[in-house]
Amino acid sequence: MDWELHSGGNVRILCCDRTQAVCIAARNLVKDIEKVFSGNIHVDLENCTDDEYSIKIQNNSNSCINSENYNNDENIADTEECRTPSDDTQDISCIVIRRRELGKKEAYSHLVQDGVLYISGQDRRGVIYGIYELSRWLGVSPWYYFADVPVKKRDKAVLPDGYSYDDYPSVEYRGIFINDEEELDKWVRLHLGEETIGVKAYEKIFELLLRLRANYIWPAMHVNSFNVKRDNGELADRMGIVVGTSHCDMLMRRRAIPMSGTTIPFREETVMCLTSIGVRVLSRIRILKSDIRLECEEYMIRALRRKVLKGLKARHLEMPR
Repeated sequence: MDWELHSGGNVRILCCDRTQAVCIAARNLVKDIEKVFSGNIHVDLENCTDDEYSIKIQNNSNSCINSENYNNDENIADTEECRTPSDDTQDISCIVIRRRELGKKEAYSHLVQDGVLYISGQDRRGVIYGIYELSRWLGVSPWYYFADVPVKKRDKAVLPDGYSYDDYPSVEYRGIFINDEEELDKWVRLHLGEETIGVKAYEKIFELLLRLRANYIWPAMHVNSFNVKRDNGELADRMGIVVGTSHCDMLMRRRAIPMSGTTIPFREETVMCLTSIGVRVLSRIRILKSDIRLECEEYMIRALRRKVLKGLKARHLEMPR
């Protein structure tokens, strides 16, 4: 039995992975489907609830999945009920979003079985990539917002029974560096109503990264400091984005201001000859102060005034091994 979406039809999405990042992507999938079919389709999202979205779990005779209870093991429901379609789904297009062992970090897969489309991921970002891959296939470009790419309209979308697709990234961290962001800052104030680049802008930037199957960002640090507003880091963690900082603003510190609160002196006019111990101490201070979940550590040193390097010996610059 093929999986099919069509104008005037009904779609039921069961999200068996209830992590915040996955639920955000699942809600965007609902919006994407509605855009593709010009609003002429009804979509129910089950199992993702919060204060903003009052979508409730519906267990009735029309449900895609026969289930009365969902297990919540670290926000992941991977019970037999989540994997077994019901017989009473003739008039409903079903999508099941779930975790599955795929053997590679951030891997994802699509599988059509008995008229149900299963979107599976190795981990939360894998699940998210699988969701946004469906959006892309339906006709929603990752650049629909920042480049105003039009959504491709459809009256019908079909994947045949037995259809299978899987993919995974070959590079562990993939992302962008927001550099010289003064013009972006002006755009944000004009179009998003923020005083500077903040959560409204980063929400769209993070979504773009995830739709492009990226996971990493060096945020804007010239016009402001990413960590000044706690909401920025919390949004990144909530959406599944890893945050680092560039060669110039190492360890989440702006080079435009002193590194106060540490015993290591820093001025723009000086070269940083930090020992590996000094770098590690500074990094831990910064991590504790930011209070953001640590996924990877970076160690980058840059001489901001090259002339001060003249005459220095290589042994004076010791990086962590």
